[in-house]
Amino acid sequence: MADFYGSTKLKFVTVNTAEAREVAMNFMVTSIPAFFIFKDGKCIEQFVGADKVKLEGLVKQLKLDIGDSEDSVTGDSKTPTPTLKLKYDLGFIQFKPWSTHEILFENISNMSKIANKIKEIVDTVKEEELTELKSLMEDFKMADLNQKVLAQLFIIAQKCEEKDVFAVFDFLRCCFITK
Repeated sequence: MADFYGSTKLKFVTVNTAEAREVAMNFMVTSIPAFFIFKDGKCIEQFVGADKVKLEGLVKQLKLDIGDSEDSVTGDSKTPTPTLKLKYDLGFIQFKPWSTHEILFENISNMSKIANKIKEIVDTVKEEELTELKSLMEDFKMADLNQKVLAQLFIIAQKCEEKDVFAVFDFLRCCFITK
């Protein structure tokens, strides 16, 4: 499509997400292929999946919108397809590197949703004495956390179903956040 529709007004850019992970993260690419259509520096359309008809329709519409009746600039087999080397000065914030500093949270506003999930998980773990944890989950308050509750959370993390491990560790992480 780049060879057929590309012109001085319409450019195609391919990003190898394995090599440019920050770009993939900034664009929140969760599946490939992912397509982002930009006009005047703003993303006007995006979609995931190898839908040639949809992509071609969007490209044709974009060419009409920008008044691009120009023939392909890369269609000549003697002209090599230009290669774009990723640099952090392309003008799009999405191409700028993310900070390498950790993201830290200093407080938690509402823990009720995750507390309810932990209640469900606690009920699935049998043959363990989890009275303090069960008591805390009935009337959840961060201020009531203590060493016994944390120890019981670690037991839950080891005994719960695999699908619930993330919720338990997320809850544990939240337990160590201080106001």
